[in-house]
Amino acid sequence: MSATTPRGGKSTGLPVYGPSAHPQKTARSGITPPARALARLPLRTRPVSEAALLRRVNRRLRDRYGAAVRRSLARDRKRLGVFHGVDLTSGKVLERHIDLEALGRELHVLSVRERVVEQGATDSI
Repeated sequence: MSATTPRGGKSTGLPVYGPSAHPQKTARSGITPPARALARLPLRTRPVSEAALLRRVNRRLRDRYGAAVRRSLARDRKRLGVFHGVDLTSGKVLERHIDLEALGRELHVLSVRERVVEQGATDSI
């Protein structure tokens, strides 16, 4: 009986998971979990500061669209949100209440394996 043959004797072509199919064992159950189970495990993420993400986003927006994201002043936060988009040539506000993390993911400057940490937050890796 091979690793792809179930107990009935017919080969299905699918791998059979068990101690005989996987020589490497985990400490808890004695067998290595299948790839589907590994895909559900949480990703290890790297912290990225808001300032670093803002630089990445602004670099991409400047090169492609001639725009930038700015942090609003405290007195303007109710009207503009924490971050707002401006046109670099005219200085006009293009977008209000920008979610910086969502924009970073949309522009592909923030990967799935990165997370945004607030400025001044100390976070261990």
